[in-house]
Amino acid sequence: PQDARPLLERAQAHAERGALDAAVADCSAALRVQPDLAPAHLLRATLHLAQRKGVEALADAERAAALAPADALPVLVRARARLLRNDAAGALSDARAAQRLQGGAGAYALGTLGMALTASGDAEGALQPLTEALRAAPLDPELWAERGRAHLALRRYRSAAADVDRAVALDPGWAVKLRAELEQLKSRRD
Repeated sequence: PQDARPLLERAQAHAERGALDAAVADCSAALRVQPDLAPAHLLRATLHLAQRKGVEALADAERAAALAPADALPVLVRARARLLRNDAAGALSDARAAQRLQGGAGAYALGTLGMALTASGDAEGALQPLTEALRAAPLDPELWAERGRAHLALRRYRSAAADVDRAVALDPGWAVKLRAELEQLKSRRD
């Protein structure tokens, strides 16, 4: 039987270059060779997240989590896929479950928990994990944006503006992603 690892390695190389469709295709090819290859399901789930394909991301993250039940990362990716699908309760449940698993700490885990708390309506509770995540990953614009959203929900407009501005400074693409938040903050700054 053919080895799926070279296909997975090529998928990772495509992903690093931003060629997401090619990376997904190689993950799919790897999974045709070895259907239970958890890293391929996990990478494809992460790629689908980047493509904003919640249904596909959730399916692959669920499969990766089933294949690697002691690993927090597939559960965290599943939580983020649930957020894409507007399932805040499921995302929060996954984020909390991931904390009990190997690899359930760190910036990605804390950020995912903060995102799930914000989506669940607990913006105050989201601030601590998001701030801790930012200490570990201060160059992550998504974390700055999410903490800005939490501050905005709490009507802490200066803090929200500072965080949103930082997200946009780190990655100007966030100006488009945060259009609604920027408009709301603009009206508060004037």
